Amino acid sequence: MEIEDIMEYLLCERRNIKGSKLLEEMLQNNKFKTLVAKGILENKIKPLLTEEFIEKMEQQNCRGYSSVYNIFVDGKNIGTCNATSTEISYMFNNVDLVGGINPFFEGTPASPNGVHSWLETDKELLDTSTLMIVDKSYIKSLEYNENIRFNSHNLFSNTNYQLAKEFACDRSLKRK
Repeated sequence: MEIEDIMEYLLCERRNIKGSKLLEEMLQNNKFKTLVAKGILENKIKPLLTEEFIEKMEQQNCRGYSSVYNIFVDGKNIGTCNATSTEISYMFNNVDLVGGINPFFEGTPASPNGVHSWLETDKELLDTSTLMIVDKSYIKSLEYNENIRFNSHNLFSNTNYQLAKEFACDRSLKRK
């Protein structure tokens, strides 16, 4: 697979996503490109920005943006993996916020030292920087190395997190 094929698959043919610039830069690394292509061909990697997921993002309240989806359209997901992952986490009831190191991010403007954050469900990793959903069996192949985890129980018992989630999910605040 060529870079263009990978980008087209992960963006679901959308070309207006400035938040894909980091992925495109990372795919210049031949090892990363090969692993992503292999993951796609083996159904271990899927696109994050599907129609269904975008529809959910459009329904969520987001401070500073008309929708969570616009964070990706404007490229504000790059270098803000922790904040963007947290924002996306409000869409789920059972998700972990995870932080760690990924050497494929090292040297990028988003993370010069490789520090990175992502979400994990029981079955998948959701990466708001690379716009990928990765099967848990493929996480090590892509060199995600966990340092800290806030599991769904921690998040559920955190009052500040729950208040922010209530705001994000309050449909009465959305314009009709």
